[in-house]
Amino acid sequence: MSILLDNVWKYSSQQYVHQERNKLLSLLSALYPASLEKHQPENEAARGWSWLVIIDLPTGQCSWHIQDSELPYFDHLEQNAGRKWDGTEEEEKYQRIEELRQYIKSSYKSE
Repeated sequence: MSILLDNVWKYSSQQYVHQERNKLLSLLSALYPASLEKHQPENEAARGWSWLVIIDLPTGQCSWHIQDSELPYFDHLEQNAGRKWDGTEEEEKYQRIEELRQYIKSSYKSE
């Protein structure tokens, strides 16, 4: 593949992954208390990523940066509701999601 086509493929596949992620985050943020909070990018590379989706799961807070262009996926959320990032790093965030999955799984098995 040429460098140009390779870059187009990387961009389009990355864009596809973001769309898929956003659809799942949109659902999760509709099921649990959540909001969009304005984030002030600290550097040039972060421009365009000025929002955080913050979701309060039963297992703890989880948050993701989103691009301004991705806001339509989250039009059901209140903006600037006052939620603050709790400092959770990636590993802990996904541990909280796994704990929620396990909880839901055990709830269905007990019925």
